[in-house]
Amino acid sequence: GDDTGYLNRRKMFPGGIETRVRRIALPERAFASASTPQSQRFEHDTALTFHADGSFAWRALEAVADESRRDLGDEPFYLIAADEVALHVQGTVDGKVLVYSPSRIVITGDLYYAGDPREPHADDYLGLVTEGAVEIAEPELTGPGDLDVYASIYAGRRFVVREFRSRRSGVLRIHGSLTAGTLTASEPRYGTHIEFDNRLTTMRAPGFPLSDRYELDSSSGEWRTVTTH
Repeated sequence: GDDTGYLNRRKMFPGGIETRVRRIALPERAFASASTPQSQRFEHDTALTFHADGSFAWRALEAVADESRRDLGDEPFYLIAADEVALHVQGTVDGKVLVYSPSRIVITGDLYYAGDPREPHADDYLGLVTEGAVEIAEPELTGPGDLDVYASIYAGRRFVVREFRSRRSGVLRIHGSLTAGTLTASEPRYGTHIEFDNRLTTMRAPGFPLSDRYELDSSSGEWRTVTTH
């Protein structure tokens, strides 16, 4: 394996891959702040927990801090961190949610949708968006066994599995999408399985960044260059 902890691209695609397009440039700013009542801003590192009843709770990561709670509602909801503020997330999402931090998002436990996204009319969406890093927390936080993450993930700098050299835990399953500048290794801590959420061919999490040069081909599941006129 690669001792640096980063994926060896030659081993990722042993058969070779030729795209014949320029490198996809990720935007400098992945999200423009939403001006809507359906939002909550965070000025300090915060733990977020989603609940299947359509609410979410948050608590500042300080020695002693009270927990607050709020309903997501039916409209898209935006959870927005200030610069250099980390958001720690877990739970079950019932709604359409964007979690955004300019610097860091940490996944501390399973992230599920209240409704199975494979079923017709499923309408729960979660986007995790940062110009920095999306990180899987240490084993002491996530616990033993598999870790399920239902979300569209955008990490402008990198996607990180902390302590990936620790003992085998299980499988990291991502149901949705993953876009990242770089990826760390996940093994031996996790085997990794990524299943694309087919709804994302026509829909997306609120505020999720798009490229104006590439789109996903619904028939092949491959990215293709968009021809503009």
